[in-house]
Amino acid sequence: MARRDLAKKTHLERNGSLPGLFAVVGDVHGQMHEMVRLLQEWERTKQERLSFVLQVGDFQPIRDAADLASTPVPAKYRRMGDFVDFYEDRAEFPWPVWFIGGNHEPFGLLNSMPKGGGVAYHCHYLGRAGAINQAGLRIGYLSGIAPPESPRRQRRAAKSPGPYYTDHDLSRASAVGRVDLLLLHQWPEGAIDRPEASGRRRAAGANDPGSETARILVELLQPQVVFAGHMHWPHRSRLSKRTTFYGLSHIDQGRDAFAVFRAAERGTLVEID
Repeated sequence: MARRDLAKKTHLERNGSLPGLFAVVGDVHGQMHEMVRLLQEWERTKQERLSFVLQVGDFQPIRDAADLASTPVPAKYRRMGDFVDFYEDRAEFPWPVWFIGGNHEPFGLLNSMPKGGGVAYHCHYLGRAGAINQAGLRIGYLSGIAPPESPRRQRRAAKSPGPYYTDHDLSRASAVGRVDLLLLHQWPEGAIDRPEASGRRRAAGANDPGSETARILVELLQPQVVFAGHMHWPHRSRLSKRTTFYGLSHIDQGRDAFAVFRAAERGTLVEID
């Protein structure tokens, strides 16, 4: 089956105005069918209909062997995943899906579209940094994680930024002005106390569980809510009087992997149970 006109569909939906019930999803790692199943199950249970879906990176839209080869991931996790079914029109996302980049993505694909673009019907990469307007909301985003601290790794990252956000990305994200909602992959510093994080999965890295740079971006943009994945466990906290943080789980952890919100009057966000 011939693939659809992705560029045209992306343009129409990025600039459209849709009703305000939406989900934000944690790390998917190629399990697109499971993401669709969980969200449709929520719709059936609540007798509601989502208008669109946002996703916080490590989505892994891997189309073929070349994409897989460009995905930095440990060997035991290296697999194609489900995205090829959606890319080749054997399956379809029921809602528009917008995702940012994480640190385990097919960068051969994503690096070719730094400002974003359609990758399948109803599925769009937002790009490295920026903002969109949707359902009366200003949605900011920053793909990737903080660059490594060692000089050698920094030089390597500068040649192929891939998983790491750059100074240019940060400048672009900082310039969007105040936003209602911010999508990150890595948690901002201060989202959780290190003693609380001690011993939990993936809390041992130099920049985990929080990025100082991401926290500065949050302070500049002053969103109502910030969403991130990366750590694969759920967490909620206050970053300031205005801003609430949501850490989302891996998609295979069920209900902890997504949150649902309604955009109310004047851009106010209301969480739906």
